[in-house]
Amino acid sequence: MSNPDDYNEFTLEAFDYFYAGQFAEAEEKFRTAIAHSSTNAVAWMGYHRTLAKLGKDTDARSAIQRSLEINSNDSEAWFCLASFLDEKNLETSTALDAYHRGLELAPEEGEKWRELAILYKKSGNLPKSEEVIRRALELSPDNQLHLIILEWNLRLQGRIDEADNIKAQIETIDAEEKRRQEEFDREIDEAERDAMIINLDDCDGLPKEEKAESDDGPLIPNPPLKTNISGFFDEDVEEFEGSLFGNVDDEDSKDTSKSDKNDADEIDAALAFELFGPDDDDEESED
Repeated sequence: MSNPDDYNEFTLEAFDYFYAGQFAEAEEKFRTAIAHSSTNAVAWMGYHRTLAKLGKDTDARSAIQRSLEINSNDSEAWFCLASFLDEKNLETSTALDAYHRGLELAPEEGEKWRELAILYKKSGNLPKSEEVIRRALELSPDNQLHLIILEWNLRLQGRIDEADNIKAQIETIDAEEKRRQEEFDREIDEAERDAMIINLDDCDGLPKEEKAESDDGPLIPNPPLKTNISGFFDEDVEEFEGSLFGNVDDEDSKDTSKSDKNDADEIDAALAFELFGPDDDDEESED
């Protein structure tokens, strides 16, 4: 847990620059915060994140180490160290240990369990990767990203029947979410339509009987921008999916005669490749 006193005006100003993407200015501000209090673990962590953004990896590594020396009970600092080492492909064993230390302090962080599962796969430990992603699923049983990782983990281990069962579970969850989204969109349409009718009645001085005779009917508004129940707007969902799956632009994807199921398989395969890399069969075929 962080020390509340660490979030002083100097540190907060530095983070303002960091989140605004002004990393050079943030670096200077974090130095000011550290000069004001050299034992400010949060400032050292922010300084680490800023230096990492600027590509100053050696200094970034030292900064996060200093933050942890000051406060070793801050899960976020351990996750910062783990993610930094993972992203830079440095000290895999240290990164694994850092994830575990962070998760001991904050076991509810399902996303970090997922990141740890992916790192175990990268290190070649599929059984441990499976164990960790199942831990994430204990927290969020219907999380589709967790389930997709588990599915492809099982495929890489040759447990095809189990993987197919997980894929069927993903499809069931996806269908239910689409049904709920459609129901939610209908409720928005009905609410907007009712509001428009009420507004027309309020603004029109004609009695309802005369209005009914003189008008062809109530105006129907254009469909509103549907808000995805997960919190994203539709266009944000598409951008989010694109960042996860990438663009599949091979000849097969251009064949419009393929079924939706095949399209879904290609998306899953693209995500698996992004997360896990090529499987053993692909590597042997390339040889």
